[in-house]
Amino acid sequence: MTTFSFRLRAASVFALFFLAVPAVTFAISGGESVSTLRKAAEQGDPEAQYHLGVRYENGRGVERNAREAAQWYRRAAEQNFARAQNELGACYDNGFGVAEDDSEAVKWYRRAAEQGDPEAQCNLGVCYNNGEGVRQDDREAIKWFLRAAEQEYADAQFYLGYCYARGIGVARDYAQAVKWYRLAADQSHAVAQFYLAYSYAQGLGVARDLSLAFTWYNRSALLGYPRAEWYVGYCYEHGYGVEISKTEAETWFSKAEEHGFDADDADLNDDYPDFDDDDVRGNDFDDDPDGDTDGDDDPDDADDAYDDSDDGDDADDAYDDSDDGDDADDTYDDSDDGDDADDYDDSDDGDDYDDGDDGGDDGGDD
Repeated sequence: MTTFSFRLRAASVFALFFLAVPAVTFAISGGESVSTLRKAAEQGDPEAQYHLGVRYENGRGVERNAREAAQWYRRAAEQNFARAQNELGACYDNGFGVAEDDSEAVKWYRRAAEQGDPEAQCNLGVCYNNGEGVRQDDREAIKWFLRAAEQEYADAQFYLGYCYARGIGVARDYAQAVKWYRLAADQSHAVAQFYLAYSYAQGLGVARDLSLAFTWYNRSALLGYPRAEWYVGYCYEHGYGVEISKTEAETWFSKAEEHGFDADDADLNDDYPDFDDDDVRGNDFDDDPDGDTDGDDDPDDADDAYDDSDDGDDADDAYDDSDDGDDADDTYDDSDDGDDADDYDDSDDGDDYDDGDDGGDDGGDD
């Protein structure tokens, strides 16, 4: 069964633009002065201890101090305060104020997760998926992702969708993937918005709709997700779901490049774009631990997208550069198949968006 590695950082430690964390209200709001929090914390109030830890972690009202943060999280965690248990787990996960220790991270994530904390449940799922601090187990990862996703935790909803799309720990089911992507996307989760857009572009689990694909790519890009920025540029360049605009295309390509996205990582030739958070979080990510170099975990490309191979059955393929003889339903097709009625084809068939021998060619064929 295909596996891949997630690397999740606690929202409060590495706050990111695409994380949609449900609001939590405490008896202590965290807005109190440091002196007030400290007084309550020293008297043993776990909520105050937790919030004081947050203050030290983020340098709010005090000088940022990782060790102090971890110490206050520990005091609250030892009183079974779930949020602090999750944060202490994150400290061990990231070596923040304590020595990095995956087993300790799992220990504290689990304690919080079993109390129903959705962020901890998601973090625990990540640990099972990565096999860090615990035996690698995709099904166990799915169990914890689902528990968090059902509490509307956007990261878990995205991860669950991706697992369904790739058949990781569950049977591949694009409709289920779209369901969970959409729930996260509606919470402004930029990565989920990108994959929802991709689903619309390819007709995976939902009717193909290039206009909606562009809409979701654009929403993700406006949140600053570099991969989506590049795809928006690509859509503008070729007129996929939007009117062609070379100016807009260059603008978005430039934004993606400025944010560290390399066009070579666009995955136009892969069956399904790998979730690679390198361009967002700067973390290593391995979506192909079995050592394959072609990125193809599916020997049957019937439903594949961005496929450059000649697989003999590309009826549902999109972004297909091959000559498969049957591209009636293909999109973004660069081949000369003789039937490009529905294609955004770059071959010599007289269609718009054609880079072939129709007068719009930049290739120098006179």
